[in-house]
Amino acid sequence: MMMSLRSGAGLDGLQYHCQDAVIGEFDWSPQVHYQLIGRLRRPGQEGQVNAHYVHTNWGSDPVIVEMLGIKADQSRGINDPGQAPKPRATDESRLKILAQRVLEGGASA
Repeated sequence: MMMSLRSGAGLDGLQYHCQDAVIGEFDWSPQVHYQLIGRLRRPGQEGQVNAHYVHTNWGSDPVIVEMLGIKADQSRGINDPGQAPKPRATDESRLKILAQRVLEGGASA
């Protein structure tokens, strides 16, 4: 079964039939990926849930994958309010990085 990252709401019972998620679509927020995997990791799941991330070296994948660590750190303040975020430095926004890669010919539009 294939589905969009954000279209899995209400898929009750999926944990009885599946334990592997193959993710080929990236979201700017790693919490969206976590939510999709959580649909398999519900009560009733008897097996280990595995997530496989499929990405390419072209398009927006390299830029998004690179930024996911930063976004994960930003969400820690919400998910783990007692834990201080690890310092990360970035001097350009994700949109600016993606635009530069497209101009350099490293990403196809």
